[in-house]
Amino acid sequence: MSESVAPASRKSLKVNVESVEIPVEKDGSILLSTLQSAFPGAHGLYFFDGSSKHAVKYDGKDAKIIAPEDGWNERAYYTSLAHSRQAWQPYGSYENASKQFERSVNAVQRMLGGFGR
Repeated sequence: MSESVAPASRKSLKVNVESVEIPVEKDGSILLSTLQSAFPGAHGLYFFDGSSKHAVKYDGKDAKIIAPEDGWNERAYYTSLAHSRQAWQPYGSYENASKQFERSVNAVQRMLGGFGR
């Protein structure tokens, strides 16, 4: 049975996030979108090697995380999360993104002259 601690005497609480299996692509990389689907706000991976923290290389052109030189060894990997309370949104909010999407659809419809109606 675990030992009980009086609420006022506790100074901190360790909170864990459960492990998630992330699929690896054929080229050995991990798509950033795959990582973000498991951990919203994630923007990278890192691991510890002894006392050093090592960031895993990110390819911004193809939006993928490149395997370390020695491969995806059986070590613990951690994700870097965005520092803001909300994940970055290119249009500032869901409402603005929806409005922009609607404008884009209308523009395409005008360009096609109502094709398919």
